[in-house]
Amino acid sequence: MAGVNTILVAMASDSRVVLTQGVSQYRATVPHLVGPSDSVLEVGCATGKTTKIIAAHAAWVLAIDQSSKVLEARELGLRNARFERWNAWDIDTIRSV
Repeated sequence: MAGVNTILVAMASDSRVVLTQGVSQYRATVPHLVGPSDSVLEVGCATGKTTKIIAAHAAWVLAIDQSSKVLEARELGLRNARFERWNAWDIDTIRSV
């Protein structure tokens, strides 16, 4: 969806969406915003480097990426993370989890 600059998110009242300006800021934010009872959807996880940080703080992580790189991330062996090769725009698939 080239040229898209609007993100619409509908979520439960106890959920939140966090947007950062870069990967380093994103990774630094995780320990301050993710708690031991949180479930996290990470969109664009690539090889799972940031997912590993999230999983250290969260109860559960669903990490998705449309690239085949996500298949490499499964090798990290994170017991509280699930990696899937999904398109983030396929909302029906994500909601089915």
